[in-house]
Amino acid sequence: MIVLRDQPVIEIIARVACGGRSRRTASVELGLLNRDEMWSRWILRDRDVWQVLRIPALPYVPTHLEAMVGCFLMAMGEQRDDLALRLGAQVE
Repeated sequence: MIVLRDQPVIEIIARVACGGRSRRTASVELGLLNRDEMWSRWILRDRDVWQVLRIPALPYVPTHLEAMVGCFLMAMGEQRDDLALRLGAQVE
């Protein structure tokens, strides 16, 4: 989890798959996920897939953070293994 100094945002980020075979295939798959996923964003760095969630922190409400971490983990659980299989990647 990262608290950005210049923005009132809490950023949760996790590497969920590493070493995918094709950046092009990964870009297509992540584009589809990002189109359908409401809260999390999926990004590609090198051949690794990262899941990112940004939560506004003004005002900071602990129950919002708790609920959004739950959404983050649920999305990861629903997507990670299938995504890694399609990309030929390893899961963390």
